[in-house]
Amino acid sequence: MRVLSRAWRYGIAIISCGFALALAIPLDIPSSCFFLAVIVSALYGGKGPGVLSVLLSSLAFDYFFLPPKYNLWIQPSSYPRFAVFLGSVLLIMVVIEAKRRAEEARGQIDAKYRQISADALAEARKSETRLRLIIDTIPVPAWSSRADGATDFVNQRWLDYTGNTAEEALGWGWKVVSHPDDLASNAEYWRAVLAAPDGDRELEGRLRRFDGTYRWLLFKVCPLRDESGKVIQFYGTCIDIDDRKKAADALRASELKFRLIVHSIPGLVATMTPKGDLELVNQPVQDHTGLTFDALKDWWATSLVPEDELPRVAAEWKRSAETGRELTWSTICAARTERTAGSTCAAFRCATTWEWWSAGIACSPTSKIASAPRKPFDPANSSSAWWSTASRR
Repeated sequence: MRVLSRAWRYGIAIISCGFALALAIPLDIPSSCFFLAVIVSALYGGKGPGVLSVLLSSLAFDYFFLPPKYNLWIQPSSYPRFAVFLGSVLLIMVVIEAKRRAEEARGQIDAKYRQISADALAEARKSETRLRLIIDTIPVPAWSSRADGATDFVNQRWLDYTGNTAEEALGWGWKVVSHPDDLASNAEYWRAVLAAPDGDRELEGRLRRFDGTYRWLLFKVCPLRDESGKVIQFYGTCIDIDDRKKAADALRASELKFRLIVHSIPGLVATMTPKGDLELVNQPVQDHTGLTFDALKDWWATSLVPEDELPRVAAEWKRSAETGRELTWSTICAARTERTAGSTCAAFRCATTWEWWSAGIACSPTSKIASAPRKPFDPANSSSAWWSTASRR
């Protein structure tokens, strides 16, 4: 195949020169005809056929048109004419060859550029596919919107969570899945983001899941700015916090129930940290002492325990903390209300490594209440500052 192609190209040179000679003899314009033959041979045949056409044209020009005709010998007077002709055809061949090489080089550059462009496009598509896969694999619904707030992208998690199609989710499709009671707050939140997109923003709201149930989600939005600081895009995520929110509500309800129970106990109840700081007192304690919770935090400095009783009480409390033993003691408490003024307070305390539990009732000096410690007490976790201060009084 390659041999046939080369033979065809050289055949073009021979045929072109033959046609040029056939036209040049009757028209008597050899230069123009042979110039045309060289141009055709060099353009369509290449360098080799172009050189062959130059050689054939020169021989035909000398043999048929320079005196003496029909002889390859050239008279000296014809040297300039032959030199001009030969120089012209050689120049034509060189120019065409240079043009052909330039076109081939440009073709190679174009082919290389097309290949590079195709590779870059394939890599970009590959990267885009990989990025889309990463975004769709994020374990939370994610989305983006234009600067005007209209959604222009949602990941697969969003579609799976809401059960909507991509067409339904774009634009303002989030309103369809918002809880009717939260729609106004969600819209107001979004207007605030668009008006002042200064940093991350959060909002809790309910969205309809694919099964028709509404669940609480945490919405987080962050703006993307260009070099001039103008917002060009918003990106956001939605985290399902329904279980956590229900657990927190249940915990608050349980804590409220516990507080109601503690405040309803007809006795004096208090809890303290391992360092001896007051954490909680029930309402009877405040009613009995006439002091607020903040005032009771420094109970040893409130004159509730008489001066002569304070060293003994502090010493017994310190000994109980160091040994981890239960403490049951009875002392006179200076109650601040008329109903309990001058009454005797019998109290007990359970020590644990986590907190102090104490309880007491207003009763006669002989009343005692016992309670077993829940866990062994660790004195290293406790502070003796308050009872050492009380002991010095």
